[in-house]
Amino acid sequence: MMSKPGVIIQEQWEPIVPPGEVAFWPPQPGWYVVFALVLILAGYFGYRYWKQYKANRYRRLAKTELERMNQLSPDLGQLNRLLKAVAIKTFGRETVAGLHGEDWTGFLDQTGPKAKLGSNFKALQQHYYAKQDQTAIPTANWSALIQASMVWTRTHKNK
Repeated sequence: MMSKPGVIIQEQWEPIVPPGEVAFWPPQPGWYVVFALVLILAGYFGYRYWKQYKANRYRRLAKTELERMNQLSPDLGQLNRLLKAVAIKTFGRETVAGLHGEDWTGFLDQTGPKAKLGSNFKALQQHYYAKQDQTAIPTANWSALIQASMVWTRTHKNK
C-alpha cells in the first residue's frame, strides 16, 4: 500500500521512550559552591557561639551560686564577694577592687541594665556597709537583692 506523500503511517512511528530519572548525585557544580558557603557559615557561627559560651561561663557559675545563696540564710558578705568577683572578671581588678559603699553600689547601677536596680542595691549598702547586723536583713529585701544580683550578673555590660 502506498501512502500519500507527507503522511506517516502509524506502523512507521518509533516507540516513545520516556526520559530517564534525573540523578540526585552528583550535583551540578553550582551546588558545590552553595554547600561550601553553608559549611563556612555554619563553622563561623558555631565558632562565635562557642567563644561566647566560654566567655560567659563566669555568668553561669555566678547564677548557680546566687540560686544556692537564695536558699540559705542571708549572708551579705558572701553576696558582696560574689558580685565583686564577677565585676573583677569583667571590668578588671584596677577598676573594681577599690570600690566600696556608695561607689560600689553606684558602679553596679551604672554597669547594670536600666531596670531600676538601684533601690535593691541600696539594701546592700544600708545593711552591709553600715556595719549593722548583717543577718538582720528582711527576707523580702534579701530576695529582691538576690534577684537584682541575678539580673545584673546576666545583663551587665562588658568592657
